[in-house]
Amino acid sequence: MVRLAPAAVHLVANYREGGAGTYLGMLPGLFCGAVVLTWLYDHTGSVLLAAFWHGLHNVASGTQAAAGTVAAVVTTLVMAQAVLLVGWEVRAHRRGTPVLGAPAAGARR
Repeated sequence: MVRLAPAAVHLVANYREGGAGTYLGMLPGLFCGAVVLTWLYDHTGSVLLAAFWHGLHNVASGTQAAAGTVAAVVTTLVMAQAVLLVGWEVRAHRRGTPVLGAPAAGARR
């Protein structure tokens, strides 16, 4: 579900620009962004912080000023961040300890 929601939201706008090939190439980045945003919300309980991160990501990777290499680097960093977060969560779960602090009191688990 985490992967389907952002994929559906971004489908129309991105499909018009580049077609099916561009959209399929974008799916791994969407999935990783969803992982990072979900982790951020789960550990802070703040939708505002997640929205702020998403806005910064859009400026850094989705504007004309960030075309080409900059967009590729930002997307690669988000993918690496997602892999690290999942790895840390799996490791912490196996050890029975929280990773980077416990989830926020109001955050859903």
